[in-house]
Amino acid sequence: MDNVLRLLSEYSQYAIIISILISIIIAILGLVPSVFVTGANLIFFGPFIGFIVSLLGETIGNYISFKLYKKGLKESIEKRFSKYKILEKISESEGNKATFLIFQARVIPFIPSGIVTLAAALSKIDDFRYIFATCIGKIPSIGLEMLVSYGILKSGGKYIQLIIGVLAVYLIYKTFKKETSNV
Repeated sequence: MDNVLRLLSEYSQYAIIISILISIIIAILGLVPSVFVTGANLIFFGPFIGFIVSLLGETIGNYISFKLYKKGLKESIEKRFSKYKILEKISESEGNKATFLIFQARVIPFIPSGIVTLAAALSKIDDFRYIFATCIGKIPSIGLEMLVSYGILKSGGKYIQLIIGVLAVYLIYKTFKKETSNV
């Protein structure tokens, strides 16, 4: 996070573009967590603008990844979904059902974003529905990342915000795990 903050400070007139580009690279890599960029955005831009920049970066990055995966990686990745039932359902879905399943998978913070993007690339979802589901689904997860980042930064050893953040993530995970097993 310190390196990202240093980069944003050094080139502050381009900070939004730099942050979005970093988010795009993270999304293309697929398994690198975005929490450090979200934390840096929170510190550098403040909570509201930091949230918006993080949401834009993740949505754009995931869309670019989606288009790249759709073009070339389909066959080599289909076998990787057995760990998460929801991902298999996404890859076999289309239309509004795919939109809803992608939204659900985006909200679950324990499923790597790149895996959800791969599953979506295998589905028959159109670009608009994919972007919509990704953007709306990322809102709670970015909010939780910001809560955890803020808790770590401001706790001064008390860690109460971190505990609340972890508890919130756990409760959301349990709720969606139960719901997605019924879909």
